[in-house]
Amino acid sequence: MLPAPGDISQIRRPASPNTCLAGPAGFLPTPDFSTRYYDVSAEQLLATVQDVILAQPRTETLALDGALLRADYVVRSRVFGFPDIVLAQVLRTASGQSALVLYSYSLKGHYDFGVNRRRVVAILSALDKAVVQGR
Repeated sequence: MLPAPGDISQIRRPASPNTCLAGPAGFLPTPDFSTRYYDVSAEQLLATVQDVILAQPRTETLALDGALLRADYVVRSRVFGFPDIVLAQVLRTASGQSALVLYSYSLKGHYDFGVNRRRVVAILSALDKAVVQGR
């Protein structure tokens, strides 16, 4: 289910194993794994997230809301062009750091053979490198 813009916490994950959710400690719904806190502004993190996600093959922006610090993408499979959705939302912290919620899910099929999980891991890895390099 695609939550309304600005309401990424309203994700309702299906029973099928074709999703992956990453978020900071304490985020609900409970993520598959935790993301770290970044020592950059929320706006800077969102810009870097956009660069990293759009560098992924066959990826297009569906929606971008800078005020809500949220971006939605469609990623198509290599062979058949099946669409997966990636939602990214940056959260501001009271300490001035920023955090990221990243949700990737398939629109078609029951199994994804780990594609969404690998995608989230790849995005987070590339993001960590990009933040360190100051992109």
